[in-house]
Amino acid sequence: MGRHRGGNSFIREYEYLGETEGLMSLRSDKRDYRPHGLYGGQKGTGPVSHLIRGEEMIELPVLVTEPYPLKKGDIFRHISPSGGGFGAPSERSANDIRHDLEAGLISAATAMRDYGYTA
Repeated sequence: MGRHRGGNSFIREYEYLGETEGLMSLRSDKRDYRPHGLYGGQKGTGPVSHLIRGEEMIELPVLVTEPYPLKKGDIFRHISPSGGGFGAPSERSANDIRHDLEAGLISAATAMRDYGYTA
């Protein structure tokens, strides 16, 4: 968040379709040391990874040191980190905030919390 917001995070999901048990390993950076902002911009968000098994959702550590067993139908969900902002959030234009809202990049609650913006 900032006058220029950092890059948005994205969500990817992968479903395990194998008939036999599979194994997954993972390394994900920037959870503890989030992407920094510049010149008053705020830090970005860190990544989050989940294993979804039926109704259960397990948050995975940044580094899975032992391969994690997968069963048919398991879903691996990864939310990537977002970039840090550039410049003070109070300097972001109302047009840019409105564009982010209309494009679905931020919610009305986020616009209010981060920028003090109400539609």
